[in-house]
Amino acid sequence: MLTLIQTPVILAAIVIFYESLFYLFKQNDKEGYQALIPIMNHLVLLKLSNRPLWWIVPVYIPFIRLIPKYFINLSIAKSYGKSNGFAIGMTILPWYFYGVISLNTQDNEQEEITL
Repeated sequence: MLTLIQTPVILAAIVIFYESLFYLFKQNDKEGYQALIPIMNHLVLLKLSNRPLWWIVPVYIPFIRLIPKYFINLSIAKSYGKSNGFAIGMTILPWYFYGVISLNTQDNEQEEITL
């Protein structure tokens, strides 16, 4: 059972994550509301990272999802000039690292990244 302290912290993390996705999508000329729709936000992230759409399937498999999410986050991190460690952070602590990316004030020129 969640305590009185845990509940607001978890809710704040969720709000920060979705707000960060909203601004990330706006920076990349996507509609911000797409960040709030669960499957749609993953499809947009796949498009931003130049990954095939069939990757949506492993993204929703528990534990397996960490692998495709890492590669999606790696492509997004590289397009913002960030390191592999930053992509790991985006996978493990998305509410913080997506916030850092969305607050990036430099112009983002999306590059096609191939691994």
